Amino acid sequence: MANYHQHIKPIQRSKGSSAVAAAAYRSASKLTDEFTGKVHDYTKKERVDFGSIIGWSGTRDALWNAAEAAEKRKDATTAREYEVSLPIELNSSQQRALATRYGFWLYEEYGVAIDINIHKIDSLNPHAHILTTTRVVVDEQTLTDKSHREWSGSKREQEGLVSRKIDLISARKKWAELCNTALKDAGHTEQIDHRSYADQGILIEPQIHIGVHALAEYKKTGVSERVEKNNEIVVRQKKARLLLEERDQLSRQINYLKFRQFHMLCQLENNKVRYYINAFSLVEKVQADLTSKRNSPALDAWGFPNSDPQTTDETEAEWLDLDDMESDNIEYLFEANEELPDNFEPD
Repeated sequence: MANYHQHIKPIQRSKGSSAVAAAAYRSASKLTDEFTGKVHDYTKKERVDFGSIIGWSGTRDALWNAAEAAEKRKDATTAREYEVSLPIELNSSQQRALATRYGFWLYEEYGVAIDINIHKIDSLNPHAHILTTTRVVVDEQTLTDKSHREWSGSKREQEGLVSRKIDLISARKKWAELCNTALKDAGHTEQIDHRSYADQGILIEPQIHIGVHALAEYKKTGVSERVEKNNEIVVRQKKARLLLEERDQLSRQINYLKFRQFHMLCQLENNKVRYYINAFSLVEKVQADLTSKRNSPALDAWGFPNSDPQTTDETEAEWLDLDDMESDNIEYLFEANEELPDNFEPD
């Protein structure tokens, strides 16, 4: 499972460290510190699987001696290291490409020279040591002023830059982004996050850093307080993850039930709306029928207008004159009389 690990640390004279010694150890090579005359030989150290220098055209020896020579203070920071864990889901070539991409990003972001060394690439703990100068490199052969990464907080503020803490978080975030892109391109669904468990809102106790000395002690004696403490944390993490998975499962079930409830309420409301629409349409139809009947004359069973009970004889006479007394009707009456039998007697 891919996990996030990045440790950024300074190489400081005040702590007895030198850039030349650090570079020799991480590259498993033999370098001579020209300032002190001391030879740092780590050629018998475990092999280095990959090494690359970015932004410097000379040798590794020349680069880190130049870094030491550029600093005059006895407490100066002569280099800065980015130690990163490489995703075990990637193959060796993909891991090398990932570390190189991050090295180029550091070079372009801060203008410093980069020395990359990858260790244990075929193990369960592949990692890269990315050693950087603190000064800007010009023409790949000269170290000049301090990189803005090394500026004090007040100078950064004067120049309109973000704080050193935010800059550090940005570098950590960039590594996570590059790892996630590499994992996705390689067809993996795993993703990593540069934030702490607390910042992610995950209620899991983080593991502690064991360190090379404690790990060596554990391998030699089988006993190490830090290793045992970390193992206890791992057990608690597993229990916590199981509880979190159960919580997430219950949360998904609750959300599904809420969705079903909302869906049923929507259906009920839709049924109500359709009922009222149909009822309103029926009322409108009835009203329209009533209005139509109200505006049309009332007819009797024969199709004639019903006579008003208050109609006078004069009105009836006028009605006869205007309707039945027309010439066609009179002729019809005469024809009807001619067809009556001789013995017809009216009642």
